[in-house]
Amino acid sequence: MGRQSRGQQGIGISAAVLYAQLTTGKPATVITRTSKDKPAKLFEIKIDITKNEPVVLKKEEVMDFREHGITIEVEIEGRYAQRQQSVDEYLRQTAIINPHAHLIYHAPDGRKIEFKRVVNHLPPLPRTIRPHPHGVEFGIFERMLKITSSRTVASFLANDFCRIGKETAVKLCRKAGVKPETKPHELTHKEIEKLYRIIQETKFIAPPLDCLSPLGEEEFKKGISQVVKPEFVVAVSRPATVYRGNPFKIEACIAWGGEIQKEGTAQILRFANRIPLLYQASSCAITKAVQEVNWNNYGISREGSMPVGPMVIAVHMASVWIPYTSESKEAIANYPEIIKEIKLALQECGRKLAIYLRKQRRLREREMKKRLFERYIPEVAQSLGILANANSESIKNMLEKLAVKRVMSDEHRDNPSERGSD
Repeated sequence: MGRQSRGQQGIGISAAVLYAQLTTGKPATVITRTSKDKPAKLFEIKIDITKNEPVVLKKEEVMDFREHGITIEVEIEGRYAQRQQSVDEYLRQTAIINPHAHLIYHAPDGRKIEFKRVVNHLPPLPRTIRPHPHGVEFGIFERMLKITSSRTVASFLANDFCRIGKETAVKLCRKAGVKPETKPHELTHKEIEKLYRIIQETKFIAPPLDCLSPLGEEEFKKGISQVVKPEFVVAVSRPATVYRGNPFKIEACIAWGGEIQKEGTAQILRFANRIPLLYQASSCAITKAVQEVNWNNYGISREGSMPVGPMVIAVHMASVWIPYTSESKEAIANYPEIIKEIKLALQECGRKLAIYLRKQRRLREREMKKRLFERYIPEVAQSLGILANANSESIKNMLEKLAVKRVMSDEHRDNPSERGSD
């Protein structure tokens, strides 16, 4: 079974509790309450390292707790640093990719950092789907055969995978030289290998896409706007597609100007299933896709292969299974299908940004032209008044009207959509 979720290996909270236990010797405190009609439960927990099992040191009821929810407290020993890979930066990026969350952070130096909720609805709840035949590795496929509750190989294929019907399952078994009524755990290694190869060579319908919970274009723009405070922001959400049988969706956002640092290369923010990726940027498919985009086409200069300017580039990948490069889950593997989708999203953002930059450049040019007119009109009016023996003030008024008319004409030419209202 699979669906989009924040974690894939399920070791995050275990590692946090264990690290706290190893550095300070103190247990984790958990307070949970399912409804206002039931009392809250407090637990103090440690981990038995030899058995890899939880040890509950304390369990009691607590009355003074909110209506529902959970609080987890762990005390750890560590070094607090403020840099690109810091707690502060992680929370900053978490606020961008989770605009529905309200984050309050009390730093060790006494600072209070707060990111308020800017989206008042929860993201769509992803549905659980069965694995796609092309979305499992051979080792996983072999293990599934050993632990399945299906009584025959044919029923295993039909029940444990999506997009395989009963008739298709029988055909696959016969094509692989396996009797459909054979018990799954009785298959030999060679039979499993042949069946797996036949499945990989067979075309199937793409898996369902309601297992994903994407962010959304407007939500992405609101999330990044509250944190980096740009003057312009654009977001693109690509249609969901598939890599190796795993559905995924790419969302990209570019913020420009405002309070963003103006010097140096653009900042790249990488996200996977709403989680910021702070390390191993050079190994990530997102960084590779950014480098492959020809930013000069959109009026953005480059330094080497990276875009330069007051811009933040954010890319989010939502998938049932993120293909990380390692167990640390800090970089996305360079699958061609993934890089292609990221590039298409960035190029679409780039085109919209280029339109904005061209418009801003024309506005600056018009403003310069207007200031130039205003600067020399008094002198020109006075000189013409002397030459024509006329009132210089009336000549000045006439030139000012002419300058305004010229500027309005330029604006009218740059905004063809407004011509119909003239």
